[in-house]
Amino acid sequence: MKYEISTGPALLPVSVEEAKAHLRVDGNDEDGTILSMIGAATAKVEKETGRALMSQTVKAYWDTWPDDNVLELPIYPAASITNVKYIDEDGVLQTWDSANYTSDLVGMCARVMPVPDVDLPEIGDYPNAVQVTYVAGSGTTNVVPEDLKYAILTTVALLYEHRVDMPLSANTPGVRTAQWLQFSHRQNLV
Repeated sequence: MKYEISTGPALLPVSVEEAKAHLRVDGNDEDGTILSMIGAATAKVEKETGRALMSQTVKAYWDTWPDDNVLELPIYPAASITNVKYIDEDGVLQTWDSANYTSDLVGMCARVMPVPDVDLPEIGDYPNAVQVTYVAGSGTTNVVPEDLKYAILTTVALLYEHRVDMPLSANTPGVRTAQWLQFSHRQNLV
């Protein structure tokens, strides 16, 4: 299973004003820089937690139906299922009728599964043959856990105070700011 964010969030979980208060910055000269740092810090927190902090649309893909017929959604919290699609044996993308499946959107392991006595549609032998589009995250910043907001503010402060690539900790030699920010974008090579 893999996924992509097809529509990013309209809001960030921490405002420029909140970050400026945390940084003790007056004036507006650095607003653009601080906004970029909030975006980078938010992306890092989301990648490391698997959690969508603000409302965004996620598309998840599977090559086949899982053996247990349960599609586990990769990003939480899931708010709603937009659709379930599949590529049929003729290579045509079809939308599976929502009456044929149910969803469990509670907690970190949101999932989609067929209702009892419904057979899964036949899919073709194509990559990404099963697709679930759903909305994850919250539409309001007051639902974002305070500890994650503080993690974002702390990261913004680190980036703001140290605008060069630098070692992050004497306890982890070789870990540098740029490497740390890039970590969640890495591709594991086998």
